[in-house]
Amino acid sequence: MSAGFSVILTYWKIYDSVLDECWYKAIISRFLKCLMRKAYKKAAGKYPSFDQAVRFNLSELWDLEKNGESSIDKCADKFASILSAASAAQEDNGVRRARDQLLYHVGRIVYIADAYHDLADDMNAKKRDGLTLLY
Repeated sequence: MSAGFSVILTYWKIYDSVLDECWYKAIISRFLKCLMRKAYKKAAGKYPSFDQAVRFNLSELWDLEKNGESSIDKCADKFASILSAASAAQEDNGVRRARDQLLYHVGRIVYIADAYHDLADDMNAKKRDGLTLLY
């Protein structure tokens, strides 16, 4: 199960890289996406509910980011929901709620840490674009 989830998450991470980069920087990501396609289809066929949760939450996260959402909590919630979905796809052995909460909060921490790591680059990009910073 973990391998299938990893393939699904990796595929969508590569897909996100294709969307985020300009065409010449995304060449490697496009190549990796093609290499991953067969494994992704197999994993998505085996775990359709997890793949659907990842697609749904990433789509909403991309919309929030594209529209310049200023609340990091809304964005972090979407990413956290992706990791939380991994818990829902596993059988309930009495610890599902604890596992769900753990994965959700780890997802929030990862998103916020990544946003902090990218903050300086984002600020420089907005200065270059002539945009007013909200940070």
